[in-house]
Amino acid sequence: EEVTNYEVGVKVDAFEQRVRFNTALYYMDYSDIQIRVADQGATFSDILFYIDNAGAATVKGFETELTVLPLPNVILNATTSYTDAGYDEFMAGSVDSSVNPPVESTVDRSGEDFAGVPKLTYSLSAMVLLPTALGEVAPRLSMYYRDSLFTGLDAIAGQPQFRDLATIPDVTLWNFRLGFTPANRENIQVWLYVDNLTDENYFQGG
Repeated sequence: EEVTNYEVGVKVDAFEQRVRFNTALYYMDYSDIQIRVADQGATFSDILFYIDNAGAATVKGFETELTVLPLPNVILNATTSYTDAGYDEFMAGSVDSSVNPPVESTVDRSGEDFAGVPKLTYSLSAMVLLPTALGEVAPRLSMYYRDSLFTGLDAIAGQPQFRDLATIPDVTLWNFRLGFTPANRENIQVWLYVDNLTDENYFQGG
């Protein structure tokens, strides 16, 4: 594999380090890509996984992170990531092993998105540091959003009539954490947490 990566970014600490802003824009020229692909075997439950080569791809996007301390004991954080990743050239091999002898063919998968790479993700969080006689209590509420996710590792998934079946819908998750640092024991922390606070049902992959 070969990749040429162009990146430009900015890192800023301002207002006596009460505001931190980091951002980066990138453009990647990717060639001779090795990709794990799937193919149908002789039966429905027989799935073949192997490594194939995609000729070329372009990946471009940006990432940002913002941390703000509006008050000494309040920490706000926001992140955003956008990635546009797709194959410019991808002539994939395919084998129909349901017939004897197996039939080899070539499928043009150029223009297909990368599998497992959401275009947009972002997160928001707020944490408050509350001093008490026993130690510091820190409740934290956070939200995470992931855009729809194309999971197609096989050539069929990229076809328009099947693409929706190979795409996981977007998801928004809320998480809550409660931290405690005992007085005079800064090297000890205890955290209680609830992930997926709203009990959202969603797919991780497919």
